[in-house]
Amino acid sequence: MKHQLAELPDIPRRPSALCPPGSIKLSRLVVTIVVAVLIWAFSVVPSQAVEALKDPDLPWKSALQLVSLGVIILLAFAAWNISLKHQVKSKMKDLETKIAEGKQKEEALRESEDRFRDLVEHSQDLVCTHDLEGRILSANPWASTVLGIPPDELLGMNFRDLLVPEVRQKFGSYLDEIRTRGAAQGLMRIQTRNGERRLWEYKNSLRTEGVAVPIVRGMAQDITERMRAEEALRASQKMIEEIINAIPVRVFWKDRNLIYLGCNSIFARDAGFTDPKDVIGKDDYRMGWREQAELYRADDRQVIESGCPKFLIEEPQTTSEGNTITLLTSKIPLRNSNGEIGGVIGTYYDITDRKRVEAEKEKLQAQLQQAMKMEAVGRLAGGVAHDFNNLLTVIMGYSELLLQKIGKESPMHEEVEEIKRAGERAASLTQQLLAFSRKQIIEPKVVHLDHLVAEMHKMLTRLIGENIALQATTGKSLGSVKVDPGQFQQILMNLVVNARDAMPGGGKIVIETANVDLDEGYCAVHPYVKPGRFVMVAVSDTGKGISEEVKAHIFEPFYTTKERGSGAGLGLATTYGAVHQAGGSIEVSSEVGIGTTFRIYLPRIEEEAVKPEKVDRPTDLPGGTETVLLVEDEDTLRTLCERILGDLGYQVMPARNGAEAIAVAQKYGERIDLLLTDVVMPGMSGRELATQLVLHHPEMQVLFMSGYTDDAIGKHGVLDEGVSFIGKPYTPSALARKVREVLDEA
Repeated sequence: MKHQLAELPDIPRRPSALCPPGSIKLSRLVVTIVVAVLIWAFSVVPSQAVEALKDPDLPWKSALQLVSLGVIILLAFAAWNISLKHQVKSKMKDLETKIAEGKQKEEALRESEDRFRDLVEHSQDLVCTHDLEGRILSANPWASTVLGIPPDELLGMNFRDLLVPEVRQKFGSYLDEIRTRGAAQGLMRIQTRNGERRLWEYKNSLRTEGVAVPIVRGMAQDITERMRAEEALRASQKMIEEIINAIPVRVFWKDRNLIYLGCNSIFARDAGFTDPKDVIGKDDYRMGWREQAELYRADDRQVIESGCPKFLIEEPQTTSEGNTITLLTSKIPLRNSNGEIGGVIGTYYDITDRKRVEAEKEKLQAQLQQAMKMEAVGRLAGGVAHDFNNLLTVIMGYSELLLQKIGKESPMHEEVEEIKRAGERAASLTQQLLAFSRKQIIEPKVVHLDHLVAEMHKMLTRLIGENIALQATTGKSLGSVKVDPGQFQQILMNLVVNARDAMPGGGKIVIETANVDLDEGYCAVHPYVKPGRFVMVAVSDTGKGISEEVKAHIFEPFYTTKERGSGAGLGLATTYGAVHQAGGSIEVSSEVGIGTTFRIYLPRIEEEAVKPEKVDRPTDLPGGTETVLLVEDEDTLRTLCERILGDLGYQVMPARNGAEAIAVAQKYGERIDLLLTDVVMPGMSGRELATQLVLHHPEMQVLFMSGYTDDAIGKHGVLDEGVSFIGKPYTPSALARKVREVLDEA
């Protein structure tokens, strides 16, 4: 029993721990009675017993009383003994119960210590203790594994030696903190045996109670991989942020309440902020586009509620500067990891410039189509004019010959004269067609436009009538241009007549000339003109103006807004073709109800203008006796020319094409003074024929005739230097003078 108790735990010695309070009181009472009886018995009974022995006459009753008393004493002693045994037995039972409970607690404590030891030994964190000098007292196996240091070598090392060299001087501060505050936590950078550097997050505390000397208990977690992952995540996030900020597309995302959660830099600038962080927490009503806020939010709500994206929506936006731009926006639901919609993410980019380019492209496409249409119509008009000119030459030629033959006294003179006038009007019409198609043969000269305008002022004043005022304003130091004077006069007259017709109730026409320099910026807004140095001629009126619909067709041939019979619709078409043939451009600006201005830009040159010389024409038709080789593929026209020249005394050799003309020249074998040839013929052109014949007849002069040009004798209708030409239709007198002029120049 003593060995077991020695092994008992320290139990508090309280009476209640052995037996109940009632039992204690009974025992004390029994013990008191027994002790009193014994005292009485040993003090009284022995003396009475002696007395009884001495007295033989003592009654039997007294002896019986003495015996009874002895029995009572024995019974009391027996009762006390039984009570004492019961108490000891109860106490031993309680002690056995306590011992069992103590063993259970010891077992539980051992199990707890085993679990804690198992956790420490298998923990992936560092668990250790060290003293106040930094010497390691204990460490779990994981610390040895991570550091690459055997456990027996690790114990006794100073923790300072595990740190990377550059932070070891800070270890003293760590120990000071432990001593003063009793705890320390933070990050430490350690170096393993193989030189690898790792980062630990530690939390240490000082223990002073229950130990012989103070120790520091510590736990550290290796966060190297976590920090690397976080660093990689930060780098990835930064890269994504840089990419989002670098792209020209605006990116934004909102929560379900349509509050901005983030955006890229260009979006922030559009919203009127410098930093994307300034946008977070705001809604569209606090952005630069407050006017469109409800429009955007309606789209956002639709995407969030339906869960369906919206792609490529064209939307307006008011910028922070107050400008309105056009956006192309796409929005999709913003979902969390569970697939639940938590907001909306959107992108948009500014397509204002693209829309402007598309509009300009459409405009240029329309202009190209218009130009192609004009070119096609012009080609058709030129071809028709060519055939008409041949016919008109015959009609006008025979009419003039007939007039010369019948005389003015003939009753048929008036009818024939009317036929000639009709031919001349038809010839004027074909000339307009050729001017529009830029197939008219012109002879440009260096002139001052202000001189030509001044020469035409009187004629134009009579042309427009008294109810219209004509004002001419010429620019200072006006530059020279190279144009056909007659063609320019036709251009100016067409524009003035057009202005007159726009003011039936009267008004004012202003003709203005000036030097202008057009740059790329001006031409970008006015695509009908090109950059350069020009002399401008502007004709303005105060008429009813021109609508945009009419402006789109204004230069088309036979297009007119006038009443039927009031015009053929060739005036502006002729002007358009003549201006472009002269190397210039024309544009029109108009406002309905205010008036119209046509501006012509002709290239400015540095040459001095040549004053025109007056030529006195003889009244009689000049003739001669020279030999003329006549080449014309149109039979009736060839016959007419042969008759006209024959009547004037020339020796004429006719041929219907180039091959026949070469054969005639070879067969003739003598001097040929003049080659009169059509330009456009099947097979060999007039230019090719002249080149071959001149090689064998160098003395021969050449006169080309045509109502149409295919660049055989000039580029874009402009005669080459030294080329003689007569245009169809021509009259017999015009042909006679031109032939004589060319022969006399030899």
